[in-house]
Amino acid sequence: MLYSVGCIYLKVGNRNRAASRFKAALEIYTELWSNKPELINAKAAELKSMAAIYGINTQNLITAI
Repeated sequence: MLYSVGCIYLKVGNRNRAASRFKAALEIYTELWSNKPELINAKAAELKSMAAIYGINTQNLITAI
């Protein structure tokens, strides 16, 4: 849900709120998938790709890992 909200914020041009939603989503994914690092890495790569397209500093997103 947070990931989807982040995407919506990106589409309406609110990069700060998008970044905070993506970061929160990644923290949740990290907790839920603690025993599946490949899923965490895949989601992190997806978030980094999305963030890069819209000019969000990806270093701020990947602190949860």
